[in-house]
Amino acid sequence: MLRETDALALLETALDSGITHFDTAPLYGWGAAEPLLGQLAARRRDEMTIVTKVGIAPPDLRARAIGKLSGRAPSPRFGRFGADQVQESFEDSLRALRTDRVEALLLHEIELEHVTDELLSVLERLKRDGKALALGLATSAAHSKAILRAHGDRFDIVQIAMDAVFPTTNALPILHSVIASSIALRLSRLSRENIHAFEEETGFRLSEPAHRAQILLRIAMAKNVHGVTLFSSSRAEHVKANAQLAAADTALLGAVERFQAQA
Repeated sequence: MLRETDALALLETALDSGITHFDTAPLYGWGAAEPLLGQLAARRRDEMTIVTKVGIAPPDLRARAIGKLSGRAPSPRFGRFGADQVQESFEDSLRALRTDRVEALLLHEIELEHVTDELLSVLERLKRDGKALALGLATSAAHSKAILRAHGDRFDIVQIAMDAVFPTTNALPILHSVIASSIALRLSRLSRENIHAFEEETGFRLSEPAHRAQILLRIAMAKNVHGVTLFSSSRAEHVKANAQLAAADTALLGAVERFQAQA
């Protein structure tokens, strides 16, 4: 785990490199991620787009203490979509992030049964008051589809894994889990001859982790030209390299699809 000073320097590097979209949640870092991002936002808020979430909370102090004694990792608290829970969580996030608004508020691992009139009312009020400029879903493809069928006009964004089949919607797509996508697995199964041919054609070396990450990032952006693609890194040099090389590369996407078909 990064020290706080190193993590803050990494965020600063990302922003300086032209990465302006930051995705966070109360759960991340067991509650440490939002206050850390808030330190950067306190100085450079107008340069950033911030997205946070409601619905999952870190384990409480009692659960953490029991987990420490038992040697078992405590579980997060899921399904916190009651109107009061959402309101409290979101206000806590704004304080931690040192801001009066976020560009988007997403419902974290939500299911259709959680979407009540009371929840929708709270969300609409936050949007109307300018505290959450957009509303969205951050859950599985199946749950996203079910919710959009019932309440599609209420949500502006759908955040979904790269491998998932994106639901039919006008919502802005945000892709995550790019590096862990099945494309990486299929590339690893190419024959030696195809690996050599692929590397000669594209200039990327599949044996180098940094090159594989850049391939997957470019493919994700080619698949999601009009949306946002998320990636994470704990090393400043990788952040800089990805920021410099990140671009939608349809030629690379075509090469990957062609060689995968031969695997």
